[in-house]
Amino acid sequence: MRHPFLMSGAPLTSGTLVAGLKTLVFASGVDVPGLGVTAVGMAWFLAALFTSRLLFNALVRLFDRGGIGVVWQGVVCAAIAFCGLSVSRYFGVYLPLDLDLSCYIVLLMWIGYTARQRGLEPSVSKPLLFIGAGVAWLVLAALSGLELSSRRVDGFVVATVAALAGSYFVCWVSMALEKLKDVPVLGSFEQALVFCGQASLAIFAIHAVDWFIPWQTMPLLMTLPVPWLFASIVRCGCDIGLAYVIKKA
Repeated sequence: MRHPFLMSGAPLTSGTLVAGLKTLVFASGVDVPGLGVTAVGMAWFLAALFTSRLLFNALVRLFDRGGIGVVWQGVVCAAIAFCGLSVSRYFGVYLPLDLDLSCYIVLLMWIGYTARQRGLEPSVSKPLLFIGAGVAWLVLAALSGLELSSRRVDGFVVATVAALAGSYFVCWVSMALEKLKDVPVLGSFEQALVFCGQASLAIFAIHAVDWFIPWQTMPLLMTLPVPWLFASIVRCGCDIGLAYVIKKA
């Protein structure tokens, strides 16, 4: 977690403690000047994932107990998503632990859950759906905008469909690579991706705390063309490598 207090060297006072507590409670991915909340950094993702999962589990239990059909489930989840985004985007109210953002994430979770329950998940034997999802992703993403940490969803329906199409596309590619695990070169690439998926939270945690390393201002990297790209590659490589060492230790 990256917190300005740790970097600024400011004296430890009641004011800084309160500000730090507000940062942790809201866990916002961006600054919220109106509330005096400082961005918590990449850790917003963990808070949003935690809150979204709790909310999703509660909704599924209610749906099952009430015998609510899939159509009405979709209506309820869509309404919750729209209300959550409206609270933060139109009223400027950011809820603790990204609850307003989690309302939208729940909709995406429910669609994935329902697709799997009904056997609609990606299949390598359906290449036309893969192509269609890829085209839809590119076209719809260009017509909309989706950036969760800042609660930016430009075109609620179009952005959501684009996100789902992109997820389908990536899942299909992952399943296709899994089929090629016995091919020498592609097999090694597939194993590397499997490790990254299994250790994704560890890699995320390492990536979130290595901010003290001046990646983008290293003299060696600064002499290369597009230094930010090489800095990103080196940083991600170090994060993945350290996660691998920790797992093998």
